Order: sequence, then structure tokens, then C-alpha cells
Amino acid sequence: MIATVGRDLDPAALGRQPVNVHVERWLPSAQVLSRADLVVSHGGSGTVAAAITRGLPQLVVAMGADQLQNACRISDLGIGTALNPITCTPGQVRTAAAALLVDQRARSRARRLQRETMQMPGVDTLVPVLEGLARGQSG
Repeated sequence: MIATVGRDLDPAALGRQPVNVHVERWLPSAQVLSRADLVVSHGGSGTVAAAITRGLPQLVVAMGADQLQNACRISDLGIGTALNPITCTPGQVRTAAAALLVDQRARSRARRLQRETMQMPGVDTLVPVLEGLARGQSG
């Protein structure tokens, strides 16, 4: 398991971790997610989008901002599970993560969303269209 805690928390403050747990302040998501089977996060847009582009199921414990809407959408799409950050327990997080790791339906839906996302036009295609629209031209 790999966990990141952000720039304001020293990983050492969490104490000694089991050998299968690696805690850092930050890691590049592309490098980490290429080896992941599941993403557990607060549901921020960057993490959610990165997980979608990798076709990974997600467990979200949203705290605020866009995270709450992202968590609802992940549940609605069937690509993951959302837990309430106020009431969930470590045991519930463990149970939900274990269930998602074997949930072939969620994994299949996440991979389908990945394919759909990868088929969308890129920025290099859309920027000229948007510029044309801004100038009052179509196409």
C-alpha cells in the first residue's frame, strides 16, 4: 500500500508502518497508479481523473469542495464506493477496499469509462474549436 499525506504532514509523524505500507508526502500519480489495483482518496478532481484514465475502481472518503460531487458520481457510475468521512471507521474502509478489489463489475465499469475518456478529443483538437467559437465562427 502506498499513501501520501501532503506537504503539511511529516510521514514520520505516523510512526512505524508495516513493511507493506509506504508513506510519502507526495508521489507522481502516473508512476503510482500504473501499479495500482484500487485508488483510495478524498475524491479530489485530479486524483479522480487520474484513476479514470487508468481504469481503476475508487474508494472515496470526501471531505468538501468538489470531492462530494465526485464521490456521488463515482457511486452513481458504479466505478467505486463513497464513505462518509464523519462516520466511517478504519474497519469500514478496510472492508470497502477489500470488496472493491474483487468487484469485477466495478472494475469493468471503470475500464469502460477509461476507454470512453480516452476516445474524447484532446485539448489540441478542442482549443481551435473554442477559439473559433469565441470569434463567432463555427467549426
